[in-house]
Amino acid sequence: MIIFKEINNENISEVLSLKVNNSQKDYIESMEKALDDAKNNAYGIKWTPVGIYYNNLMIGFTMYGLNSENYLWIDRFLIDYRYQDKGYGRKTLNLLIKYLKDYYSVSKYICLSVSEKNEIAIKLYKELGFSFTGILDGNDPVMALVIN
Repeated sequence: MIIFKEINNENISEVLSLKVNNSQKDYIESMEKALDDAKNNAYGIKWTPVGIYYNNLMIGFTMYGLNSENYLWIDRFLIDYRYQDKGYGRKTLNLLIKYLKDYYSVSKYICLSVSEKNEIAIKLYKELGFSFTGILDGNDPVMALVIN
């Protein structure tokens, strides 16, 4: 069973040990940068950083938050390289989308940005209903899922 646990002093070392494949390193910032951005409310968003657990084992990380326009954002989504290609990414995103829809009923959209070179992630996001918005987040295109 996949569950989310907020990051705290007890599990921070697990987060910092998460890694992606070498071919994916250009697609995501380091865990140190992600935690720093969450702590400092980067982009004016109060982020909730969470570990992704499967059977009490941390297999990934993400953070989410609501911006001033009531758009939900998923940021820094990753599954550790040791647990990729097992369906955890899809299962986790489905669970996260359901949670965000229920918990943040004020929002109409879930947004995320993705490297246009990250074809595997783009394929997954499209299969889950996300579509490109035509907006850029830095150099990365933004995708959105209509939820309300």
